[in-house]
Amino acid sequence: MESDYTRESEWSNADWKAMLTLLEKDLAQALLDELTPVQREVLLMRYIEGWTPKEIARIRQVSVQTAKNELTSAKAALREGGQLDAYRLVARPTALGT
Repeated sequence: MESDYTRESEWSNADWKAMLTLLEKDLAQALLDELTPVQREVLLMRYIEGWTPKEIARIRQVSVQTAKNELTSAKAALREGGQLDAYRLVARPTALGT
């Protein structure tokens, strides 16, 4: 009977990329789940939708400075939990030196 290690070593690059993509999505969702609704919203608006702080402010009906402060707070919340480092290792495996 073949061991799990042998079977895993036969995975193609495409298999590994697919696995990392799934893991990356799970980690990203876990990171977002740790944020407040406002933090989650502003991060998605900025980094997924690509909106500027000025556009975020207009849509959320807050000042530009408030939008910037909310973005800063959201990024700080991700850093404080330490999960962002784990996400970076999965999102960019070369950070492991491989």
